[in-house]
Amino acid sequence: IGYEYWRDAVYLAKKYPNCYVETAANSTCGEIYAAVREAGADKVVYGSDFPYIDPRIIIKKVEALPISDADKELIFYKNTAKINKLNVA
Repeated sequence: IGYEYWRDAVYLAKKYPNCYVETAANSTCGEIYAAVREAGADKVVYGSDFPYIDPRIIIKKVEALPISDADKELIFYKNTAKINKLNVA
């Protein structure tokens, strides 16, 4: 999400079924959590800016959110699998 346009990205993800937000850049825990609350965990995908930002930082931010493990699974891999039409258990 990151930077000052994250609210616009969340608005678009909420409005359009084929639009998602991702966690790369300098996303804060608050921005990621707001995206989950406003657009739904099914509209947020994990992303990192590796090698510029250590991906473990974003992983820790998502893990720290007060959301269900099911929502975290959506963010970390299930949403990406759905978008790419991959079969995951």
